[in-house]
Amino acid sequence: MNHCYIPEGYAPMLNPYETQLAISTTKRLFADSLCAQLNLRRVSAPPVPGGQHRPERRPERRGAARLL
Repeated sequence: MNHCYIPEGYAPMLNPYETQLAISTTKRLFADSLCAQLNLRRVSAPPVPGGQHRPERRPERRGAARLL
């Protein structure tokens, strides 16, 4: 899988930025469609400021399921 064959005379239809945008959009649409079909919600956590590690969870919460 390390070899990439590009046919002679190949000219891309999109520039690198447009290609990146197309791939990103396709991935997002796929994820949104899959979530809708499986009746799931997409949840993301905010980044931790300053690159600090998250504090340990309280012992009484460990292993507890959390419903959304």
